[in-house]
Amino acid sequence: MRRKLHAYLPLLWLLAIPALNIFYVRLNHGGGQVNSLVTDIDRQIPFLPVFIIPYIFWYVFITGMLMLHFFKNKKGFAQTLVTLCTGLVACYMIY
Repeated sequence: MRRKLHAYLPLLWLLAIPALNIFYVRLNHGGGQVNSLVTDIDRQIPFLPVFIIPYIFWYVFITGMLMLHFFKNKKGFAQTLVTLCTGLVACYMIY
């Protein structure tokens, strides 16, 4: 039993994504000089609450695909997770 649980420990690295999102929340504030990237086309697009569903499903999809990747290819899972986290950090530094 203990050996089985030990095999799933690498899945805990998925918690790195919400941890990185905490940094984004801390960095994403309007203090200082801020440039808006909103265009006139953006203002013409209406907000429809129903589109929140695919947005939230995206997080479920990414988590599910990473878990599937874990069960199919552990090395690929690690590489994909490192790449995803590196991309998040790079975006947070730029944004």
